[in-house]
Amino acid sequence: MIESIQIAGIVTYTGTPKVFSDLYKHYIKKEERFSMKNCDMKLTGNILTITVDVSKNFGKSSSGKSEIIASTEGNVLVPDKEDIKIGLNVYKKV
Repeated sequence: MIESIQIAGIVTYTGTPKVFSDLYKHYIKKEERFSMKNCDMKLTGNILTITVDVSKNFGKSSSGKSEIIASTEGNVLVPDKEDIKIGLNVYKKV
């Protein structure tokens, strides 16, 4: 079965479901790696620096037991290091 998919509203690809799976992993997942709340990561040489503004608040967690200050919202790739991931949650009790 051949289908089409448009990525980023610019390029259209045609192929089998396997092709779409590979495209998703390569393009869409790559875009998601930088969807973070109040987290900035910078890699200088082999030193990863994470910056969080602890004065910010993104509301209560799903359990309601804490307030979210910052989050990578799951594991994300470290910039320029495709083989290293980080997961960060910064919160305080309500």
